[in-house]
Amino acid sequence: MSLLNTLMKFSKTRQGRKLTNQAMTYARSPKGRKQIAQVQRQLNARKKPR
Repeated sequence: MSLLNTLMKFSKTRQGRKLTNQAMTYARSPKGRKQIAQVQRQLNARKKPR
């Protein structure tokens, strides 16, 4: 079974839905948004021009 299929099955379980909801709540929080923006800046800085 592929990893993607395993993740899809897990996301449909009660625990998977709970963790998904927690992740979405964190991503919407000010602290989460700040951390996401920081990671985006780091990834953009890594990109090398061609």
